[in-house]
Amino acid sequence: DINECEEGRDICNKLTEICHNSVGNYWCAPSPNPVTTSSTTNTATTTSASTNIFRIPPPPPLPPRPDQLCQPGTLYDTLFKICIDIDECISNPCPENEICENTHGSFRCNCRTGFSREESSKKCEDQNECQLGSHTCSQSQRCDNTIGSFVCIRIAGCGTGYTLNHNTGECDDNDECKLNTHDCNQLGPKYQCFNIRGSFRCKEKTCPQNQILIQSGLCINLTCDKGFRPIEGICQDINECAEGIPCQRNEQCINTRGSYTCRSLLNCGAGYQMNEYGTQCIDIDECADGTHQCRGNQVCSNRQGGYICQCPTGFKFNEIRQCQDFNECETYPGSVCSGNAVCENTEGSFRCNCKEGFKQSNDGRTCLDVNECIEIPGICHHNCINVWGSHQCTCRAGHNLARDNRTCSDINECEEYRGRGRLCIGICVNTIGTFKCSCPDGYNLVADGRTCKDINECDSGNVCRGENEHCVNTHGGYKCNSITCPANYIRDTRHKNRCKKVSLYCLEDDESCHREPLSYSYNFLPLVSNLSLPTTGQVDLFTMRGPLWLSTTVQFELELESARAPLGVEAATREFFYLKHTSFNQAVISLVKSISGPQEIQLVLNMQLYQQGKYTGSAIAKLLIYVSEYDF
Repeated sequence: DINECEEGRDICNKLTEICHNSVGNYWCAPSPNPVTTSSTTNTATTTSASTNIFRIPPPPPLPPRPDQLCQPGTLYDTLFKICIDIDECISNPCPENEICENTHGSFRCNCRTGFSREESSKKCEDQNECQLGSHTCSQSQRCDNTIGSFVCIRIAGCGTGYTLNHNTGECDDNDECKLNTHDCNQLGPKYQCFNIRGSFRCKEKTCPQNQILIQSGLCINLTCDKGFRPIEGICQDINECAEGIPCQRNEQCINTRGSYTCRSLLNCGAGYQMNEYGTQCIDIDECADGTHQCRGNQVCSNRQGGYICQCPTGFKFNEIRQCQDFNECETYPGSVCSGNAVCENTEGSFRCNCKEGFKQSNDGRTCLDVNECIEIPGICHHNCINVWGSHQCTCRAGHNLARDNRTCSDINECEEYRGRGRLCIGICVNTIGTFKCSCPDGYNLVADGRTCKDINECDSGNVCRGENEHCVNTHGGYKCNSITCPANYIRDTRHKNRCKKVSLYCLEDDESCHREPLSYSYNFLPLVSNLSLPTTGQVDLFTMRGPLWLSTTVQFELELESARAPLGVEAATREFFYLKHTSFNQAVISLVKSISGPQEIQLVLNMQLYQQGKYTGSAIAKLLIYVSEYDF
């Protein structure tokens, strides 16, 4: 509903009328306090004022609108311009036990069935049909009043064959046949139960026409032999001679039990009979009329005055004149089917079954090669090659064919060739179908794509910043070594890696001065991890020579001063190295066992000089070996 009064859609006079909203409309009522207009005259001063009020009479009333002409209980229809009735019963204004009845412009409340309006209270009260005698109960039933109705309760019992229905109060018939309370089965299975009101009857079962009742109580079809028909439940002989003339001219019909015979009045030989006109003897087609004696699967072929029995294709007579299967596969081996098929004998024929990899042609005898590569998508993982009667799966480079002969798996070249030569002089990284070589920090991959070349950081010239630091390039890195001379020693300007004694003069009896080495040399050697040894079993690392004076005897001693290796890496020992004299004044340090990296090893080689058995001096060479983490 639209409230025209609140939304300002009404046309009521705001001064003299009040707008009242109604369902689907509104109406204007005279205002109890109409508004009047006034005129005020002020004096020139602010201390006093004189006011004159003029009352304006209300305007004449407006003519009523069409919607104001509708009677109470009706509503103005703005579409059809008529007053239509309001159905007050939609809101159910009536009290309980009353039914609303709509009337034009109003409604009335009527009592429900089973209720009547009391004069005193004007309310609808329950009627006692049992007291008023307005019930429909029989004499065998008791009337019980209910709110708005009544029920009939049976007070007399039901006879034999009936049961009291408490819902209806009636006596319902007992169907002894359905309840299986009859005794017809004592008479035998040929009897069945038929229900009647209050009892039942046992009757012999009846069967449809052309069926008979057997001892088990079943109705079965009466089947008569040829020449008989069922009549009144029994098979009786058909007199073919009496029912028509089945015989030809010059033939006499003689009825027999279940059949008849035609006796010829003319004498036709065996295998012949008279024609339909009875004037001529003609051949009997025993094959057509079914009088032949061919057995089993033998084929009857008619002849004049007789017939012959032949075996069908694929069969032959055995010793007792029976047709048995002819095995073409055994009789003509290798001839009935092609070489790519297997002959299978069947009843009366044979079948050529194609071998695997072949399929049957349209003639049913020839087998054609199956191109599995085309007809079976995805039969091979990579490449498929069709061959006669089969196919072959091959793999793209870098893959191996699995045991199922179709799946290709990636070859891990890095693992496959481990220990059988090196694919990479660096780090081998397997990829799908191939591999690639990469280098760790401190190496560059050269143009062949396989070899990692050490970067000589010392070539840049500004790697080591210390004044006395000496740059030593190692495999994959570098070392900045500072040569610090011991006390009483100074750097040899002609040899950067050597410290020489400040003074070569010693008192004759100063033994400790005489035992001090004439010089210390510091040598740095980088090695790869697990360096492979040649067939000689050793690799020369360092050579030290003494003076060439023949009168001088030179002796060499080698010691391992230290070996530092991380956890899990075997540290080198003295047994990893061998000291050999190559001449009277020269010794060579050789590696006789591969060293695992990374680790740092320091060797000390002491050269002592003797003349005529007297010690004359010594020199010490320190060798610092840097073994890298990698074997390249």
